[in-house]
Amino acid sequence: MSTSIVYLDGPWSFTTDPHDIGELEAWYARTSGFGRQVPVPSPWQLYGRDLQDYTGAAWYYRACEVPEAWLSQRVQLHVGASDYLTRVWMNGQFVGEHAGGYTPFVLDATEAARAGVNHLVIRVYDPRDNTEIPHGEQGRSFTRISGIWQPVHLQLRAACHLTRLLPKPALNPDRVDVIAELSLADATKVRFVLLDAAGEEVATAEVDSADGVAKATLAPPSPRRWSPEDPYLYRVQAAVLDGGDRLECHTGLREVWAIDGRLYLNGKPLFLRGAVTQGYWPETLYAAPTDEAIQKEIRLAKEAGFNVLRPH
Repeated sequence: MSTSIVYLDGPWSFTTDPHDIGELEAWYARTSGFGRQVPVPSPWQLYGRDLQDYTGAAWYYRACEVPEAWLSQRVQLHVGASDYLTRVWMNGQFVGEHAGGYTPFVLDATEAARAGVNHLVIRVYDPRDNTEIPHGEQGRSFTRISGIWQPVHLQLRAACHLTRLLPKPALNPDRVDVIAELSLADATKVRFVLLDAAGEEVATAEVDSADGVAKATLAPPSPRRWSPEDPYLYRVQAAVLDGGDRLECHTGLREVWAIDGRLYLNGKPLFLRGAVTQGYWPETLYAAPTDEAIQKEIRLAKEAGFNVLRPH
């Protein structure tokens, strides 16, 4: 990703809106009066006993700096996840909204952004009746999760930037078919790179995009396939050569088939020994306290003889 990022994790001002009057009274134009300071990311159920059972609307506020040089390109707001319905304003101007508590989303804030101090206001609504929306067991056997519970940042992107990078691994021969989608339909050259786990380039390709899409095939000379016993991952990079915008993701060389009621991984029978992992943490609920905590959970499951974990 681009290094031009303003991270917004940390203290935000926060207030509940139990009567849902905030939009009617234009709270999105406020720069003060939001009450307590809370840490983002984290669900609002962690902010105090009075919020453990609160559902409905709540508002977040934070001031942030936007460099003047950014205004000649695109300014995007990235939110890792916010439960459930999220609406965003910058400097009193509506930027966009997203429905869904588990998926990341990006909103273009270019028209609302200005050089210097900017005022970012986010309204999150989590309904008490969540039977018609995806929610796992929260509100039943587990604590509800509401609000901005994944990281937030502003990012500078070129006018022509990559919006999606999709690797599709295939075997026989071992290769990765890559699709990159761009924000503009104008023809441009895109460079794809496949790197091994050590960071060494093992395959490259330069192609011209057409109608906002660029495609390439990357074949490592000494392919190493992914399996539960050897979870080897490659890195896939795509870069727009005119402007330098870049995206990166991971992929593994593997194929899964179901034949006559049996599973096969990379052409060999696969016997699943799985367990459900609830994914709740004593101090942080949905969000794991550290990456190491997640790694430890996976490592303990493997040591216990499992090769599948089903996150609840």
